[in-house]
Amino acid sequence: MLKLFLPLYLVEALKAIGVTEVVLAINYQPEVMLNFLKDFEAKVEIKITCSRETEPLGTAGPLALAWDKLLDKSGEPFFVINSDVISEYPLKEMIEFHKSHGGEASDLIYIAQELLNI
Repeated sequence: MLKLFLPLYLVEALKAIGVTEVVLAINYQPEVMLNFLKDFEAKVEIKITCSRETEPLGTAGPLALAWDKLLDKSGEPFFVINSDVISEYPLKEMIEFHKSHGGEASDLIYIAQELLNI
């Protein structure tokens, strides 16, 4: 059950750097997650939209499923984060780096020092 709620620490980290909306790809026990997210969304004061997989789509499949939710006319950058890795990402520094370099995408590579089986 713990793995089900791993994305929540990232939602809080994103909120802390000024992100106002998050799209979560969900597939495992979606009813549990959706019910919990209603209260969590109000608690952390951030808009949470869910993109629900009806079958496992692999690593990039959820991005394709949520594509219309990720792109808007503002041209503002967005994060794509895998929530299976628990770390303190330098999110603020990453978005500043991305904006200052004007590229299409910036990639953060994290090498895990310790693996946990959760």
